Amino acid sequence: MISDVVLVGIAKENLKRGFRHFDIDSINPLTESKTHSLIKVSYWTREDYTRLNRIKKDSPVVIKGHIEIDEEYGLFILAESIYLCC
Repeated sequence: MISDVVLVGIAKENLKRGFRHFDIDSINPLTESKTHSLIKVSYWTREDYTRLNRIKKDSPVVIKGHIEIDEEYGLFILAESIYLCC
């Protein structure tokens, strides 16, 4: 079981029901190829409009949370802590 996840990414569009996309880039150390992903995140209160949804689009963010599943969105990260980067 995965208990903790740390996401470092860029805030993108808000989705319905309080979810938000975050843009993540990662590099494979063996092939040096870059992978681009959009990860769905929801805030721990599970409300429609939260601190997560008020972050300015394209802002760099660090999120600590854990993985959960939703019937509509599938796997997502439930944010427990949000840190805005400069």
